[in-house]
Formats: sequence, structure tokens, C-alpha cells
Amino acid sequence: MENRSRMLIATGLLLLVANLALTLGTVLTRPRIAFVRSQELVYGYMGMKDAMSAFQERERSVQANIDTMTRDLERQLTVLRHPGASPTAVDLKAVKQQQQELVNYRGQMTDELARQEEVLLAPVLEQVNTFVERYAKEHGYDVVLGTTASGNLLHGDPAMDVTEDVLTALNNSYEGR
Repeated sequence: MENRSRMLIATGLLLLVANLALTLGTVLTRPRIAFVRSQELVYGYMGMKDAMSAFQERERSVQANIDTMTRDLERQLTVLRHPGASPTAVDLKAVKQQQQELVNYRGQMTDELARQEEVLLAPVLEQVNTFVERYAKEHGYDVVLGTTASGNLLHGDPAMDVTEDVLTALNNSYEGR
């Protein structure tokens, strides 16, 4: 009987040690996860600020052209509507053509600006993604999630939020300064 008790105790201890080893192995191999607030990271990045500044300058230039064309058209219309003015068919045709040119220019520039914005921002987003990947490797993270306004990450422990660290390191590495 004493032998059997020892055997049960030994088996119980062996199972306890095996369970402890498995639990410890699972804890030690658990992936390290962090997250960043994507919008804050991207729009806080100096490279993005520089790219947006260049884009906004182009946008202002296009808007100035549209404003000039609009004022010219309004002046033409004011002259044609003046009491005592006798607009000819040629005058009316010229104004209609000017209106159409304004509409066409505005549409072309809207499309062109959208393409330019995409071309300007794509490399910036690539820089951010590449940097986050390198940051994760250097800091031992297996996964870095990005939050968005659409709520792909509903909750995260603030201790897992590395946004400020990543943004500081990203801006320190920015070569455009």
C-alpha cells in the first residue's frame, strides 16, 4: 500500500511538472503584440507633413487659376448684361465657350490633383510601413496592429500602444529635414 501511495504521489508530481512546463512554454512563446494609432502616426510624420505641404501648394495654384478664370467670366457677363449692351451671337457664343472651358478645366484639375495626391502620398505611406516593420523587429514585436476610424481595433491596453515611440523614432529618422 505504501508503494502504491508513493507511486500515485510520484505520478501526480510528474503530471504537475509536465503541466507547469507546458504552461511556461506557452507563456514564453506568446507573441508580442503592439498597436499604433494609424492616423496620428501618418499625419504626425514629418514626411507626410512635407508631402501634404507640397500638395497643398499645387492645390492653391490650381485654385488661383480657377478663381482667375471665374473672375474673367464674371466680368464678361457683367459687360454683356449691362443696360444698353447689345450682345451679339458671337459674344454669347464666346461666353458659353469660356464657361465650358472653366467647367472642363475644373474637372481636369480635380482629376489631376487626385492623381498627384496619390502619387505623392504612396511613397510616404510606404516609408511609414517599412519603418514600422523595422521598429517591430528591433523591439521584438511579432505583430503591430494599426487602429483606424472604422474601428478595426476596438480596445487595446494603453501599455500596448507604441504610437508615440514609433512616431518619435520615425521623425528622428526622416531624411527630409
